Parts: sequence; C-alpha cells; structure tokens
Amino acid sequence: MESCLICRKHQEKPNEIIFRNEYVSVSHYISDRENNQNYLGYYFVDMIRHFDGIQNATEIELNAMMKVTRKLAQALIDRFNGERVYTFILGDGVKHLHQHVIIKHIGVPIEYRACRVDEWPESPRGSYADILLLNNEIKYAAFSDLEYKT
Repeated sequence: MESCLICRKHQEKPNEIIFRNEYVSVSHYISDRENNQNYLGYYFVDMIRHFDGIQNATEIELNAMMKVTRKLAQALIDRFNGERVYTFILGDGVKHLHQHVIIKHIGVPIEYRACRVDEWPESPRGSYADILLLNNEIKYAAFSDLEYKT
C-alpha cells in the first residue's frame, strides 16, 4: 500500500530493519536523522502483512510477534540494564498493525512512565549513527538464532 507509512518503511529503508521474517519486521524508531535527540531503545515490531487491528491477525502472526518481542525485550534489558520494557499497540495513527517496544531506563520519574517514557529529558539519546550501532548490538543479542528473510 503506497500511502501506508509502514509499508513504505519496509520497501524504502530495508537497511534500518534489524530482523525480518515472513510475519514481522523490527526497526528502531527514528524521530530525526539530523539531530542527537533520538530516544535510544524505542523499537517497532511491524506485521509484514497489511491489516488493521490485532483482531485481524492470525494465530501464527501473533505468535511470531510475541516471540520476537520477548527476544527484543530481553536484549534491551540486558543492553541498558533497564528497569522494564513497555509494549503497546495503539492503532490510531497508522492502519498497519505494529507494536511499540520501549526500554524504561532506570530512574524515570512517574510522570514519564508508560506511553510518555520517551519524553523524559534525561533519557539516553543519540544520533542516527548511534541508532545504527545500537541496532547491530540488539540484532546480534536478540536475533542471531533466528532466520532473517529479506
């Protein structure tokens, strides 16, 4: 779907995808390629098939999403010595099922928890180059035992 942001990402930015199989792909959220203000440890697990709403996923797709999410969450906890990993599906902005997977860094004040965790001003932030380096670490830690498909 040409107008779908996630479909375009899968087609136009394959170098930013750290894992992909026939059901899901994983990539880091990039808010701005030009500055050093990207929240480090904010990933998306996107479904490959285009559909809207978790109720339209198959059991196989949901199992694939959860398996990849669990591996990603553990790699984020290990890499950042994080407190926890938040996961959520909103479904309002883009009609293509994707899950947010975000590390909660140690010390996050209560007003920045959950969906606002990436707004905490003291959180680790970095450049596009920092994200690419982090992607390599996470890719190896989380997905080295899974088959990657293009």
